[in-house]
Amino acid sequence: MRLWYILFVPFLCGFQITEIMYDPEGSDNNREYIELFLNETNMSDVFFEDLVSSDFLELAQDFSTPYALITEEGFNLTDLNVTVYTTGATIGNGLNNEQDLVLFRTNESILDAVFYVSSRDGARNNGKSLCVEDHLFQECTPTPGMENNLN
Repeated sequence: MRLWYILFVPFLCGFQITEIMYDPEGSDNNREYIELFLNETNMSDVFFEDLVSSDFLELAQDFSTPYALITEEGFNLTDLNVTVYTTGATIGNGLNNEQDLVLFRTNESILDAVFYVSSRDGARNNGKSLCVEDHLFQECTPTPGMENNLN
């Protein structure tokens, strides 16, 4: 019963990690992001965690869209009409280029979590990000704050 809860709660509440840019071409500084589909989720008590640290989310830009981005301070928000939250100077301990955990939670529950491994999942320093399709992540063209482009 508990396994069902862990597997299906993100889909029932609508909160879902939809895209991860963990290793953009060139420098990662201020270019990594995590995209979320919120479905009206209240983000006031949501934390971000990776394998090393936990961060509070601070609202940086507010738009009325179903998507939100989690970014570092200094991320270029030009032409991004999407709600943006920042975690400070880095997202967690910096999204690791080999593997990392991307987890969002409240004090009461886990909203969604993804563990990526670059050698298995791809999108390492090649201009691609990881996008969800049919509940699986695969390489895609980066589309921060918009529906994923898997072609």
